[in-house]
Amino acid sequence: MVAMLLNSFPSERDFMNFVPSQHQREIMDKAMPENLASRSFQLGLSIHGVPCRFHFASSSLVEDMENFFPRSWRQDFLEEDPIDIYWMSPSEFLNKDVPLWGDVVSPDCHFVEDWVLQRDFACRWVDRRKVFLVAENQISDGIFNFLRYLLPMELLLGESVLFHSSCVVDEESGNAYVFFGPSGAGKTTISQLCKGVNVLGDDMNLLRLEKKKVVVESALVGQRYYSKENFAKSFPVKAAFWLTQSKEIKISPIKKGRLNKLLSSFSGFFWEQLPMSHYQQVFRLAQSFSKKMKINELEFNKTEEVWNHVRFFDQNL
Repeated sequence: MVAMLLNSFPSERDFMNFVPSQHQREIMDKAMPENLASRSFQLGLSIHGVPCRFHFASSSLVEDMENFFPRSWRQDFLEEDPIDIYWMSPSEFLNKDVPLWGDVVSPDCHFVEDWVLQRDFACRWVDRRKVFLVAENQISDGIFNFLRYLLPMELLLGESVLFHSSCVVDEESGNAYVFFGPSGAGKTTISQLCKGVNVLGDDMNLLRLEKKKVVVESALVGQRYYSKENFAKSFPVKAAFWLTQSKEIKISPIKKGRLNKLLSSFSGFFWEQLPMSHYQQVFRLAQSFSKKMKINELEFNKTEEVWNHVRFFDQNL
């Protein structure tokens, strides 16, 4: 079963035609700075429980990070083993103006020589817990996509995953409803159709196994945010829905392919490079989610009536 699922995901052959951009090649060819540890400004954040210590050359980025991420995430890590992230902008590293960082269309991560390349960042591991990051010095796609690369394997240890989905929270009950599916299925659209709810996230959320239930949090790794009040809060998942656009609204149980659908929305796992032990851990977590969440298929049209069907789904099955 594990091997069969593994064969359904993109393989290394799908990325063989990748060619680094001019700026990416320049970054790869340049020697890394020797004085990374001497960078003047630091910020410790426990990002969904993953200890990260950022190192900067200026205080302005520290302030931006403090203003964006929840205050409760700030940590000193005096007795822990955080991941040290040494962050430089492309212009700072190359010592010249870089007007178009990346100029690459594909959002995929590529592993080239000792580097991880993506259209918005490049990084290279110095050792097991130290990574050199090249991304724009601002809260934007560079740091968000880097975190989407960095966090999944660490989160797995805490039985959590980044889940490509939208999520709304019913203001009356406090229950969360998660919507997932392939690109273009309507995750953002349905979050906008549900009225009188809190939108937790319209693109990426975090699912976590918590005792006998599944809870969801806003992932905070790049998407449209509707309220900072929900940052760092978790909500019990009432149900998850695989989306299919249709002329009618219909909810039905998924009888086949539940695990495949769940796994297809797990974000940030590079399946071809994943050790079998870790792949089995991912598979077991998907099985636990499948058992502890009500998962249905939702055929929907673009009307606000869909929220009533979702909210009272268990009465209509």
